[in-house]
Amino acid sequence: MPALFGWIGSVRLGGSNQLLRLAATRPGESWNAGDTAANGACALGICGVPDTADRAPVGYGRDEAGRQVAFIGRPRFRAQAWQARVGEIGLPAALLQAYLARGDGLAAQLVGAFALVVLDPVAGRAVLAIDRMGVEQLFYAEADGGLVFATDLDILAAHPRVDTEITPQAVYRYALNYVSPAPETIYAGAAKLLPAHALEWCAGRQVQQVPYWHPPAPGSVSGRRDALAEELHDRLDGAVRGTLATHPAQHPGAFLSGGLDSSVVAGLLGQAAGAGTPAFTIAFEDPRYDESSYAACAAAHFGLAHNTRHLSPSDAADLVPTLAAACDEPFGNSSLLPAYVCARMAREAGVDLLLAGDGGDELFAGNKRYVEQKILGLYGHLPGAVRAGLSTTLSALPSRLAVSWLGKAQRYVARAAQPMPERMIESGIYRRDVLDHIFTADALAEIEVDAPAATWRRHYAEAGTDDLVHAMQRLDWRVTLSDNDLRKVQRAGALAGVEIAYPMLDPGLVEFAAGLPSNLLIQRFRLRAFFKDAMVGFLPQSILTKPKHGFGMPFSEWTRSDAGLWALVVDAFAALKTRKIFRADFLDQVLRAHADDSDPELSAIVWDLLMLEIWWQAREAPVDRRVAQAPGHPDHRSDPASAVDALPEASL
Repeated sequence: MPALFGWIGSVRLGGSNQLLRLAATRPGESWNAGDTAANGACALGICGVPDTADRAPVGYGRDEAGRQVAFIGRPRFRAQAWQARVGEIGLPAALLQAYLARGDGLAAQLVGAFALVVLDPVAGRAVLAIDRMGVEQLFYAEADGGLVFATDLDILAAHPRVDTEITPQAVYRYALNYVSPAPETIYAGAAKLLPAHALEWCAGRQVQQVPYWHPPAPGSVSGRRDALAEELHDRLDGAVRGTLATHPAQHPGAFLSGGLDSSVVAGLLGQAAGAGTPAFTIAFEDPRYDESSYAACAAAHFGLAHNTRHLSPSDAADLVPTLAAACDEPFGNSSLLPAYVCARMAREAGVDLLLAGDGGDELFAGNKRYVEQKILGLYGHLPGAVRAGLSTTLSALPSRLAVSWLGKAQRYVARAAQPMPERMIESGIYRRDVLDHIFTADALAEIEVDAPAATWRRHYAEAGTDDLVHAMQRLDWRVTLSDNDLRKVQRAGALAGVEIAYPMLDPGLVEFAAGLPSNLLIQRFRLRAFFKDAMVGFLPQSILTKPKHGFGMPFSEWTRSDAGLWALVVDAFAALKTRKIFRADFLDQVLRAHADDSDPELSAIVWDLLMLEIWWQAREAPVDRRVAQAPGHPDHRSDPASAVDALPEASL
């Protein structure tokens, strides 16, 4: 898993020895150091470069003046002239030339997935940026008048000048979101770039993230429905073929859950790469979670070589500790486990590029809350006097009517009266009025309860549109896609040792989808109406009409039937009590509710808290032991099938 890291601006941040110490957080991986300036105020390192460096998504360059550039991912220029320049002098040199021509406007000239750093000791300046959709990440911390940065938070946290305190506020933010949403991280002194944002550092100036790209306005794409459907087909096919062209893979394959997007991507890949293209599916014995029959249908329809693996409770017991520890922040999306096993299955089959369907729901309006919020939004069109009368009447209802249709109306009015995006936020058990029963008094005193919602409000406002559906989509691009789903799949691929690509996030396809009017995307409260209608004749009808699912797994059911998995949960909760953030009696209540299946809302957070505690314990362990426990590392023992050879030295 390639990573870049370094600093600029202060001799106190270190020199070559400090680069070595940061690289030591990834033992067993090859690394290269960029030049360290004579005064020690500028340094750049890259580690984790595989032996196939000519095809790896990583690059480094330096000019005669000492300016340096490094990137992770596969950036490319929008302008043909600059892309032609890449063919002449190479991408790193072209990036440095474009930086000199464009300065902090460099990122706006790029498309593709990337994390990019330019260090300019001549001007005393640095530019950091990540791609439009946030496929890649870049973390940073201000320290001693300078800037420390890394694409891996563990590497950043290893720098002695970075504040790595984990505050009650950070734990509360994680608990609400089961991730640490950008721009914050789990650590008090570290931040991360937002998608489509760049950061320019100059000595003595305030560090600020600035957006470099905005999606087209809703409705800017128009035309006849049949013509737009044909254009969608062409853009999807072009996105898949373009992915193969920009990723020099020898053996591509695809995730195949049996859902809409993975089936489209896998089908188009099969058409582009030929019959027998491999596709990979995770199956479960529990029919409530298993979609393998739909995946098999899609594979047969497109002539794919279908590979399926059944997951069991013992798989979870074996992999949960190592997966939790391998994440650079606590990560509560349980789909990480099946995604990792699926990616590992692909790698074992010789696949070196795995295509995923992530992004389709956020681009083409497939999340059920879009319809829920449209229905709630109807309330706002009622005359003010009518709304006031309804609110007064329904709020006076006795509690015994709460389960009746009148009670449902009461809850509808109460929720509909909230502004957006607050009414989208599902706080679950972490409601303001019960927080004193969840967190210790000392922890609660340090928590700013409204801070996470404020982040949502900023994202929602930055959508820059009054169109309800499009504003929700823009919010989801950040909190659902970049903060969550992409983190899951990227981490799964990195740990399994296979590169992941996302044709649904092709820049042309994203701009096309962003410009479609929302009344085309959703019709008569029917999610993904335009997309599904356009796929008639391409996808099997059973997939077009199936209910939405995903890569979830029956973790709750497994913990009640598997003693080893339950013991893992109990031990983690016992350790979490000692941190004095969650109340001990609350954690006991959660365990009881989970054990007897009496409260689904409480049971739902068991996974989140389990992953938090295991991750936390791993950060308190020596680095070499933590890394050796990660899936895919040569010394990893709990999952021998995932071991890979130690990476040799690579020269950039």
